[in-house]
Amino acid sequence: MVIIKTYTNLPLDVIRKLENTHPDDEDDRDTDSEGEIVYLPTLNSIPPTVTPIIKNTTTKTTTATTISLTNSVKKKSKFDLNKWITYETCVFYLDEHISRSKIAAFDMDHTMIKTRSGKVHPQGTEDWMWWDKVVPGKLVQLHKQGYHVVIFTNQGGIKSGPYMSQEKYKSITSKIRNIAATLTIPLNAFIATSDNSMKKPNRSMWDLMINHCSQGDHCQPVDLTQCYFIGDAAGRPAGWKPGVAADFSSSDSSFAQTIGIDFHTPEVFFLGEKPYDANLSSLIPKAETTGDILVGGGSLTSSSFEMVIFVGYPASGKSTLAKRYFGPKGYAIINGDTLGALPAQKKHATNALANKQSVVIDNTNPSPATRQQWIELARLHGANVRCFKFQTPKDLAMHLNYFRERTLGVKHIPEMVYHIFNSNLVEPTLSEGFKEIRYVNFILQLDKGMEKQYNIPNPKAKHSKK
Repeated sequence: MVIIKTYTNLPLDVIRKLENTHPDDEDDRDTDSEGEIVYLPTLNSIPPTVTPIIKNTTTKTTTATTISLTNSVKKKSKFDLNKWITYETCVFYLDEHISRSKIAAFDMDHTMIKTRSGKVHPQGTEDWMWWDKVVPGKLVQLHKQGYHVVIFTNQGGIKSGPYMSQEKYKSITSKIRNIAATLTIPLNAFIATSDNSMKKPNRSMWDLMINHCSQGDHCQPVDLTQCYFIGDAAGRPAGWKPGVAADFSSSDSSFAQTIGIDFHTPEVFFLGEKPYDANLSSLIPKAETTGDILVGGGSLTSSSFEMVIFVGYPASGKSTLAKRYFGPKGYAIINGDTLGALPAQKKHATNALANKQSVVIDNTNPSPATRQQWIELARLHGANVRCFKFQTPKDLAMHLNYFRERTLGVKHIPEMVYHIFNSNLVEPTLSEGFKEIRYVNFILQLDKGMEKQYNIPNPKAKHSKK
């Protein structure tokens, strides 16, 4: 599988700030209670494709995953009821533990509710009304039919850690509790507060619910064939209905696809309208699957003592190329994700060069100044220097960023980092001191069974205007 890790040549504090900044976040068209706030220590990240392990059960294989359908088990949740709990960058509230086999999951804004004021952004905690008059009755009916009713919502305006907005936190959590009080049925809610692996369309909030919020003497394994997600972010283009704007993203339909459950828009689920085919496959960037890795062909590695400096977007294939081809040939791989800050990288590179070991600089390296420090180090030790410029287009790199995040658990690179890379990029030239500059094609090589996950679009990708 192409693409494993990237490094952006940005300080870690800048990356952390960027992770808490996403002006076009899903429900930050944006949109709370009074209960106790519980902050848990940071726990290990939830694997992106974990499903509950139920022993001594029969199973049925579906196109989504292998699920348990029979024996109930006794389980105990890690979390208590009736309080807001912070788990990593997710804030959630449980009215009831997960013990039923069926989940009816919903986005909140523009799906369950809309603003009473008619404005895109709510003007306060009370600025909400049901998306349609049929919504509350439908939700109550679902609970009577044996479903857990659960909200999964992205609310990036809350942010996390030292950047957390208490005002937005209180507003949104209070609103959710008001919705629950109006419904008079148990309502669980999960809120992703930052632009990272918790955020839809990643499945981490779902896995948190399934793996850590189940409890009961007769807890039924969740049956994915009886679960679905309802949301308005379906990737529909402008004019999908006369006079209606384009969906701001496809994060809701992709969330369902990532989990392996059915998806419906609120128009279809609540109003019975005919489904609209958003043709999301057209949002998948084209990637070649055959051909030469280097433009013009030739060997990637060299028998001579050298340094190879990569230049390319995050998630453009750099680390995979380094590990697959350069590592086995004895090159030392210098990568900020694995080695940390620049001094540690330089120390590692210096030690390798001093021992006449070739090295590859596996970072984004957009500017001459960034590249020059490595060129000077190579010259100091008598090594030739080549440059590999990755030709992976921006839209493909951003697509791969989401793909590796949900399949490999690799940390998400905020979109802003791609803009920063572009603003800093100066095309490499021989005058910088390179012996040669080679251009690298992106050749997609997927592991078996990963096609469905690859074909989930970047949630922010848009249809081309006609």
